[in-house]
Amino acid sequence: VSICRPGVSSYTRDVVTMRKAAAELFELVRTGALRIEIGRTYKLEDAATAHRDLEGRNASGSLLLLP
Repeated sequence: VSICRPGVSSYTRDVVTMRKAAAELFELVRTGALRIEIGRTYKLEDAATAHRDLEGRNASGSLLLLP
């Protein structure tokens, strides 16, 4: 039994296709059609805490490290 998930390389065969898809993604974010949830932000020096929160499943959405 194996479980796998596709990566971006499964959907893009060449650089031109990948760049077109990336441009479409960023346009969706820019227009608000796609919203990226940032669950928490951490100072860069608190990266270890961010890792612990991820490992302990104490966070949802994306975690952002700020300088």
